[in-house]
Amino acid sequence: MMHPIISVRCARDSFKIASGFFAVFTIALASVLCAFTGMCASEKDSGKTYIDLRNRLENGGDKIDYETLMRVYREISETPDPIPHVDRLLMSLISKRNSNPRIDQMILIFAARTIENSRYPIHNVYAIFETILNMDDERLNEWVISFVASAIGHYPFDIPHGDRLVDLLEQTMDRVEAVPSESREYFGFHFLPPPKNHLIRSYLAGIADKRQRETERFYYYSLVRNHITESQIETALKRLQENGIPGTDKKCRLPMKHLFFHIYKTP
Repeated sequence: MMHPIISVRCARDSFKIASGFFAVFTIALASVLCAFTGMCASEKDSGKTYIDLRNRLENGGDKIDYETLMRVYREISETPDPIPHVDRLLMSLISKRNSNPRIDQMILIFAARTIENSRYPIHNVYAIFETILNMDDERLNEWVISFVASAIGHYPFDIPHGDRLVDLLEQTMDRVEAVPSESREYFGFHFLPPPKNHLIRSYLAGIADKRQRETERFYYYSLVRNHITESQIETALKRLQENGIPGTDKKCRLPMKHLFFHIYKTP
């Protein structure tokens, strides 16, 4: 039979060991609970983001303005955790339209870029690409298709039936290229905002000739990209419209082009 003193010491040592294990277990459990709580909070935040974006898209009906488009694009792209039902948000987004043809194309381009840069797999991604490529409207041109092609090629996860999707991409490109080029209008600089200035916006929208409109729009955005402000452009545009080309009596047919080459020479 064990001596009582030894028995007490063994019990004390056993208690200390048990207490040590309990403390370790408690710390581990607390860590797991903290991590789980963090995950729950993260999922809750992501769920709230989804609801906010869904409501924002639904509130606009079948239209979307530039500011809402940019907000939706940035929130989906910049949210660090996976947003539930991103496929539904993108399907809703690509169904929207804008009266400005350039922004109308940006809707599809931004949807494609969202997929291409996604950090998480997107459910039904094939269906989203398929819907875009099967669209039968003026938005789907070579420029937009190039972004869709890039998204298909660089999407960092597996796309079910990817070969079939590439075949559809080629068929869509053939269909778009069959449209006479003179009937299409080019819109570039899709990642620059439309002009806020009323005079500039009205001038560009009011140009009747398609090719002249393309030219002037191109040089307007070239000015903006070279850090010329809308206020500077407005002032110079007014002078050209009122006084013609400086030093001559000639009317300026392409004010934006003239400004691009002479902005620093304009008195």
